[in-house]
Amino acid sequence: MRQVLIYFPHELEIGKGPAPALELLEEPSRVWTLYLETDEDHPPSLPIRPKHLNGAFLEDAVHDWNWRNGKFRYYSRVVPGHVWLLLEYEDTP
Repeated sequence: MRQVLIYFPHELEIGKGPAPALELLEEPSRVWTLYLETDEDHPPSLPIRPKHLNGAFLEDAVHDWNWRNGKFRYYSRVVPGHVWLLLEYEDTP
């Protein structure tokens, strides 16, 4: 499993829809919000073994994020933005 960190710099209004889209070349398999990691200048160290509700929240691909045509939209119901996201990609053979 490949892991990539991205900082989500936008302010979110929870329940009001997605913030501006980010360019993302491939669709992640899973998206985790690292809700204790909010300092843009100090990213967490990889690899991370995220555990749901223990510093991380596994986001739902329908309700919390989507990816279409290279555009990643994130609209968490957990945090108001300004947070590190952990994107996980399945290894391809």
